[in-house]
Amino acid sequence: MFPTIAKLGPLALHSWGLMLALAFLAGIAIAYLRAKKKGLDPQHIVDMAVVVIVAGIIGGRLAYVLVHLSDFKDFPLEVFAIWRGGMTFYGGAVLGFIAGMVYLKRKRLNVWIVADIVAPSLSFGFFVGRIGCFLNGCCFGEPTTRAWGILFPLGSYADQVYGASVHIHPTQLYSSLAGLVIFFLLLWMERWWRFNGSLFWRYVILYSLWRIFIDFFRYYEPSSIYQIGSWQVTESQLTSIGTLIVSIVMLSVLSRKKFGGSAELSQSTPVSSP
Repeated sequence: MFPTIAKLGPLALHSWGLMLALAFLAGIAIAYLRAKKKGLDPQHIVDMAVVVIVAGIIGGRLAYVLVHLSDFKDFPLEVFAIWRGGMTFYGGAVLGFIAGMVYLKRKRLNVWIVADIVAPSLSFGFFVGRIGCFLNGCCFGEPTTRAWGILFPLGSYADQVYGASVHIHPTQLYSSLAGLVIFFLLLWMERWWRFNGSLFWRYVILYSLWRIFIDFFRYYEPSSIYQIGSWQVTESQLTSIGTLIVSIVMLSVLSRKKFGGSAELSQSTPVSSP
């Protein structure tokens, strides 16, 4: 749609990179304010964000490249051009989560309390980031006859797949709206059924359910689709089923155990591990 917003000589401002940066900044700002409200030094949020962002970008790009190795065999340096092809959400999420866990353990902070603080930020960042996908023209949907179907311009990836005269689902915008809805749902859910880690894993459940659903309308290369019996499933759907199961198990475990104090999160709950 608008992959490049502006150019100054050899330098270009890419819409996907810009929206990704805004997603990170918005997420950090929200987590910063929530940390202050919960009694956690917000500087930890900023420091952890740097670690998670770097790890998330590396993990997201690495996962994308591994799935599309044939696209890079003739141009290996294109691996570093993350605005071409983009990144895989789950790759970034996994490595970012691991990096965040390591940081919190080293700082002796309660992992699950901090995870609950940042959970809404993840969803809001998803809301902003998917707008970048729409502007970039990636992550588009399959053909549709619905009135809200989008015509992507000549030369776009969607044009190469379907042709510029075919209306397709704007799955990027569907996902962006879903991110915003989940963000407000999390803020509402935080008022009840509270124990350390519950909000974070509820976010993972909601995202996993959404990803399973939206992939029925999203275009994928044949190499990313698997045939299981009479069903066709995408790599992301399989991953989402896995994270959904893990989330349900973790919610069950955390509801019965105490991590860093009382299982009920309150103003008096310490943010540091004992």
